[in-house]
Amino acid sequence: MGGVLIYAACLITKHILKGLDMYIYADNGLNIAATLTEHTKESDNKKFFIANFTTKVKWALFPNEYYQSDFETTSKGENKYYKHIAEIPKYSVCKNGEKISVALPRLDTNDEKFLFIPKGRTIRPELTGTPREKFKYALTKTYYIFNVTDEWEIINDTQIYF
Repeated sequence: MGGVLIYAACLITKHILKGLDMYIYADNGLNIAATLTEHTKESDNKKFFIANFTTKVKWALFPNEYYQSDFETTSKGENKYYKHIAEIPKYSVCKNGEKISVALPRLDTNDEKFLFIPKGRTIRPELTGTPREKFKYALTKTYYIFNVTDEWEIINDTQIYF
């Protein structure tokens, strides 16, 4: 009987310690949420990124194929979907086959480029069966990707911060 209690206590301690290691802090004061790895779709050689979170959640980030043309038409004032170039997404963020957010290009106060993933709620009745699943496809935090090129393209093996 005592061995079973000790085993249970070890499992509980392991679970508690595992929960404490869930957040990894970076030098910039933000938390590292996930690591992005580059993948290529074999059928058409299009690249995309998979974000592996410490909580076993995975996101897929797909580049916006129409970013350049949308940028040009919005700059001229001819685009009917976007009123300003800051609204044009560089990447679409998907989870379990559903689009949950977008990655928007931004500049910080030092003119350093980064991608901004805004928090938001996707509450649709067909996706939520119970009230608990209300935030299943929602982002409750704002995320950032700092390791990008001059064209706001993600560099392989970079981190997502929150």
